Amino acid sequence: MDLLALGSVTLTSLVGLVTQFAGERRHAVAMTAEEFKAWLAENRHDDVVRLLEQNAHSLLAVRIMLSQDRTELFTQLAEIDRKLAIIVGGMKGFAQVASVIHPYARVSRDGKRFLRDFDRTGASKALEFANTQAHLIVPVDAPPAGQQMELRGGWRFFEDDIAIMVEAGLLLVSRDRDGRRALSLTRDGSDFARSVDTEN
Repeated sequence: MDLLALGSVTLTSLVGLVTQFAGERRHAVAMTAEEFKAWLAENRHDDVVRLLEQNAHSLLAVRIMLSQDRTELFTQLAEIDRKLAIIVGGMKGFAQVASVIHPYARVSRDGKRFLRDFDRTGASKALEFANTQAHLIVPVDAPPAGQQMELRGGWRFFEDDIAIMVEAGLLLVSRDRDGRRALSLTRDGSDFARSVDTEN
């Protein structure tokens, strides 16, 4: 689809404007579509005002969006922002910006699969066992204890994936008494693992 043919009104621009409007009125008792239209006009977003005036469905959609519980609205806007960062994380020219705002946008497909598999074990911590014969990741605090996690992406870029996930706050790294590396799944890591489709 040609964005120029749409004018300057796209889903991303509309969601961005709603986010900005809601952020400026974070402490307001309520937010209405009429206030949003007035704010758009004041900030010279005439194309969006025209869209809302000419399309009853768009105005109704904005009215429903703004009438939500405030916490729910901000949660949804944050989720949209996070998912957009994941989508553009692999696009040239956008990946760098996405990784600055959302470091987890750089997490590879293998990293996402590892996080998902880790989360599905129900464990909060896994130990890494490595020697010349084997390299294993074993959850230690969830049944069945000692069951090895499959690393489907292989070990070649595992260190890179771990470093990115630690930087993004999805994993914590420590050492056990025997010096083995321990990987701990954070709450953000679990939430992230459940929110991404790692099969695509």
